[in-house]
Amino acid sequence: MDVILRVGVNLQPGQTVTVGGGRGAPLELADVTRRLVRRAYDLGAGSVKVTWTDPVVDRLWLERASPEALQTPSKAQVALAQEFIDDHAAFVSLIGTDPDAFAGIDPARMGMAMQAQSVASAPAQQQISAGLVPWTVVAVATPAWARKVFPDKTPDEALEALWDHIFHATRVDTPDPVATWKAHVGELTRRVEALDRAHFARLRYRGPGTDLVLELPAQHRWIGGGATDSRGVFFVPNIPTEEVFSAPQRAGVYGTVRGTMPVLLQGVIVEGVSLRFEDGRIVEYTATQGREALAHLIGTDEGSQYLGEVALVTSDSPTYATFPLYNTNCVSPVDGAPSSKIRPCSGSRIANSARPGVCPGSYTVTSAFSAMSAARFCA
Repeated sequence: MDVILRVGVNLQPGQTVTVGGGRGAPLELADVTRRLVRRAYDLGAGSVKVTWTDPVVDRLWLERASPEALQTPSKAQVALAQEFIDDHAAFVSLIGTDPDAFAGIDPARMGMAMQAQSVASAPAQQQISAGLVPWTVVAVATPAWARKVFPDKTPDEALEALWDHIFHATRVDTPDPVATWKAHVGELTRRVEALDRAHFARLRYRGPGTDLVLELPAQHRWIGGGATDSRGVFFVPNIPTEEVFSAPQRAGVYGTVRGTMPVLLQGVIVEGVSLRFEDGRIVEYTATQGREALAHLIGTDEGSQYLGEVALVTSDSPTYATFPLYNTNCVSPVDGAPSSKIRPCSGSRIANSARPGVCPGSYTVTSAFSAMSAARFCA
């Protein structure tokens, strides 16, 4: 819990902590949530507020609510998120829901609901993404997720194996996790500084089914490791975090990138993804499974058809795994290299593997297509 609270949100004395924020923490994570609340108070939190969500109830709503209801986001949820922001609360999001929780839901209904929620929550999300308040997203092992990742193990063995991977990926298995994280963040900062000095004009990625060129803006900058909130407090938004990232030219992406691991996208498992770009835009896409969900995501708006972020991860990352994780907070690499990720405007990610052509060291790419502004990446 200390990695989440002392590293992730860097909890300050008397500060409010919100677990779940406006959207809620899944009920199946109740035990971990209660432990987190207890530890937050131990570390001096002024108040800890938890909001909940039930995936079973959410599924019923997606299946049976009227189309009008799906397109009418909860004003109360939006207002609650803004209330937490105004209170300068530390936002903790725990993720670990069953990858099959929404299997079989009509992608059109799922996309309709998620798009409406995305639009309604945009003002709050922009404030959070801009670092107005500290926030972090943490993966938590659950029995359903573990069974999906390790179908050949007994339930207990699967859960233990998933926890082992998460503890390793988040450096919790080291003698002093907080000190280890401080050293790791320092290393990411050094990589950012090295890439800023190198000031590459373009990046090229090659791998099985992948040959992708990304041009970088003339005044691009690299970011990584963490961020500083509006009160000058440093925090780490993702546990684990391994990447340093920047933004490509909007119209400067060419070629094809292929996904090599299945991932969860808007409640649907998507596999075998291939995207082809011309002048920065997705002009062709395929998937061996979940193509309809991919189509709905790409068609969300104009921005979702372009890349908004490019990130680099070293090949010795502890997030390395040779099995699909579905949850891309814990990256799933293949073929001896860390996997890269494509992030749609909804915040979901599609994992893919690619090897670089022009970057020093053993790197791979994380590309993201999103509505995110590139302003913070440019001097």
